[in-house]
Amino acid sequence: MNTEKDIQLLISAIENAEGISKITSKKFEHLSQRIFMRTREMIGVTTLKRLWGYVNDTTTPRAVTLDILSQYIGYRSFDDFRRLYNANEGNGAPSSNITFGDCVYADDMEVGDVYCLTWSPNRVCNIEYRGDYTFIVKSSQLTKLIEGTSFRCQVIEKGEQLFLDHVYFDENQRSPLNYIAGMIGGVNYEKI
Repeated sequence: MNTEKDIQLLISAIENAEGISKITSKKFEHLSQRIFMRTREMIGVTTLKRLWGYVNDTTTPRAVTLDILSQYIGYRSFDDFRRLYNANEGNGAPSSNITFGDCVYADDMEVGDVYCLTWSPNRVCNIEYRGDYTFIVKSSQLTKLIEGTSFRCQVIEKGEQLFLDHVYFDENQRSPLNYIAGMIGGVNYEKI
């Protein structure tokens, strides 16, 4: 049985996965698109608004809708979500998860390949692959990753956070840093 508590837990898990504390009308459109990109199943904006309580409707969500939303955050079905999510310690949030987005691996890149990375709000960063998982920033807009910054990265996955290690902003920096791009909404990439 689909209890209201389980549905609210699913909604909360989606918000946590998306890094959002309050969802707005525009975010419903974005979420609908991200669900389709990840699951290849469409859930309409109105259905999402109904689930989140933005539309007055007492209709019980269809099982297939709950299954798609559960698949979006890495579960096989809503039943799987209820069984595994409630079994986790602490606040119920999973301590690990599988990602399954569109990605590019550094192992598959050629030295000299250039990628344009974008993430919210309005961040743009063009990077060049130098080999051995190492990249250098060629140009950027509105990001701390300025031209000349070097870093290491093994995989870039659309719609997910990008974890960079051995970040050097300039040659005078003594110790490498770590950096996370796209903490809200993830990053997108395009080979240029």
